[in-house]
Amino acid sequence: MYEFELVVTDNQGAVASDVVRVTVEAEPQSLSTAKIFPNPAVSNLNIRIDAADHYQ
Repeated sequence: MYEFELVVTDNQGAVASDVVRVTVEAEPQSLSTAKIFPNPAVSNLNIRIDAADHYQ
């Protein structure tokens, strides 16, 4: 958890503050898939793998 405090002072010396707490949670894991085709394979086999990109 992160905690941030903002304190402000106006030109007449009045002061106000507030605190915000931020919780960072882990991103849920996603599933990757693999497809093999054609099925049944005769001579060539193709594999397609789809994986999530977590670095956007």
